[in-house]
Amino acid sequence: MITMLDYIQATPSCIRTIISTQNNTYATFDQWVKEHPNIRQIYLIGSGSSYTASIVTMRFIEKVSQLETHAILPNDFLGKEVYPDDALYILISQTGTSHLTKEVLYKLKEKGLTTFALTEAETTPIGSQADIHIDLGCGKEEIGMRTVGYNCTVFNLMLIGLRIAKIQNLISEEVFEDYMQDAIKAIDNLPNILDATNKWIDAQEDTLNEKKAIILYGAGPLWGIALEAAMKILEVDKRFICVGYEIDDGLHGPDMAFHSEHAIIMLNNGGKDDELLQKGAKYMKEVVGCGYIIGKNIQDNTDLPLNIQSTYFYPLEFAPVIQLLSYRLAIDYGIPVETMDKAVVKSSSYFKTHDEG
Repeated sequence: MITMLDYIQATPSCIRTIISTQNNTYATFDQWVKEHPNIRQIYLIGSGSSYTASIVTMRFIEKVSQLETHAILPNDFLGKEVYPDDALYILISQTGTSHLTKEVLYKLKEKGLTTFALTEAETTPIGSQADIHIDLGCGKEEIGMRTVGYNCTVFNLMLIGLRIAKIQNLISEEVFEDYMQDAIKAIDNLPNILDATNKWIDAQEDTLNEKKAIILYGAGPLWGIALEAAMKILEVDKRFICVGYEIDDGLHGPDMAFHSEHAIIMLNNGGKDDELLQKGAKYMKEVVGCGYIIGKNIQDNTDLPLNIQSTYFYPLEFAPVIQLLSYRLAIDYGIPVETMDKAVVKSSSYFKTHDEG
């Protein structure tokens, strides 16, 4: 039987295929971009992991494409009063069944705006009804807690920004290829990342199992990874209260509530917020009693050092860490990792987040 770990380990193969087939996959998208040179904004619209992937990628997309980029939840988007006609609207739903994302699709169509869908197959409900579909390249992920699909979503969103930049002559073909090589560095590092993470979990799992909450901090793209990590640990392991914070915002009050039953994890790529993350980690270690750094510039042997290889695609090196952590915390404790059908049956009598039709 295929497991969540199998899907995590499938990431490099899927992303290599996306890279090699992208000209075909993005042919219709590329043509639309060429025919609409006056686009000024991008809206990334999705719930759950689709939203956290949008948080991860939005500033990269904005940087390379020079287009104002927004990550927004479908319910929030449906409350908007203004829908600019100079925007690119990308609807993100791995299964293509997200109920409110589909409502966004209908609303945009009513307003005569072009809809783009990023899903696992053109035959999904959202994929089949959107004007232009982009295949995520992950196939159908039977485990309900998204891993390879999440990683492919992050990569495709970054690829969208790069393809726009190339079409609009903001970057050359040579620079574009340099970015692809940088992505390959990230996915080729996955076995090393998973090996280091497994060893770290072996050493820290007893401590983590004693906690009631796990709080994660990140900055920039790693804020999105912190949000995804909190959701992943909560939904897979089901034992901990989990929260993800942007590093500065999360030090404006929440830190005063932390105590010895909490574990706090700082996701650090060694970038501009390194000093703030370092200070936060030091406080969590010395005052709260349980703080960790995952990534660069660790402080002691309880931290998880990562030998990050990618300059731009490093979120693909951090995401498998928290995916594996959520998986190990569950299975090592004897908690089954369920398929999506089993996971949603308890709530389906009360509310519905996904539709098949």
